[in-house]
Amino acid sequence: MRYPMFVNWAVFTRRPDGTYLVTDTLTERSFCLSAEAARFAKRLDGRTSPSLAAGRLGRRQAADLLRLFEELDLLRRSRVLETSFLSICWTAAIFRRNPPRRAAARGNLALLALWLPVFALGVFLFWEAALPVDDADYIPGALAGLVPGVLLHELAHACAAWGYGGHVFEFGLCLHWLVPGAYVLTDVSGVRGSLRQTQIDAAGVELNFLLAGLFLIAASAAPQAASFLLGAAALNFLLAVGNLLPLSGVDGGRVLASLLGLPELDSRARGVALRGARRKRLAAAGAEGKAAAAACVLVSILQLLWPLYAVSILLEVILL
Repeated sequence: MRYPMFVNWAVFTRRPDGTYLVTDTLTERSFCLSAEAARFAKRLDGRTSPSLAAGRLGRRQAADLLRLFEELDLLRRSRVLETSFLSICWTAAIFRRNPPRRAAARGNLALLALWLPVFALGVFLFWEAALPVDDADYIPGALAGLVPGVLLHELAHACAAWGYGGHVFEFGLCLHWLVPGAYVLTDVSGVRGSLRQTQIDAAGVELNFLLAGLFLIAASAAPQAASFLLGAAALNFLLAVGNLLPLSGVDGGRVLASLLGLPELDSRARGVALRGARRKRLAAAGAEGKAAAAACVLVSILQLLWPLYAVSILLEVILL
């Protein structure tokens, strides 16, 4: 970015008096701007000089607004979204406008209808073919399957959010503890219905199961590349299963929290699991309370076991 850019995850809502309510969807902070100040903020796109974006505003007023936006942490000066120890997020695409909602909704509906039948068909066909597996081709196939598995996983979240009327602000690539990945920034606060919210969170997992099924079908149809394609299928299957775990920062954790109506499930889990009084209060609330208590215990156990499992897998890979 050559010039400062107003954060793209801000939502502008016009008020009856002509002013704009600006909401930072990441921090959920809101404030008001005049119509001219809002136009100035929208023109700060990283490519336009603030002096040209000022329009009718004077230089002093534009400079005052820039200082205000800087104090509120609403200006970006590069595509690097976040950096920390051994982690970095880089913005690859910024979405100024949502695509046609109908097209996104159809794509999401197709994903909903196809992922399970395609995966089941792929498993059946590959099992029936009983093809031999060559380890020399299996590993390169797994690495090749990682790229579409990670990228399309995040784009599936975006498509579901668009289809249900949510906002998608940007798509990017990330590196966390030397593990490559991707991300999308969305705002689905306006999406009505817990089932729709849940499906947005689950769309990436559905896409990975769909890819695994397609790779297995292709392996059955092309025996000469079966080991390579099986590796790609296995990698996407592992991505799907891994993202189903009810852990912090993983799709499964958000899906479980949405189904139980407990957005703070991850932070409360260990406290509930270790305190019998809290479990009893939840259990007294009926079937939903008992389900929430059981989920808290499960999540707390997985929070303890998952790092040990990840370390064991890493050691196995290193030793092999």
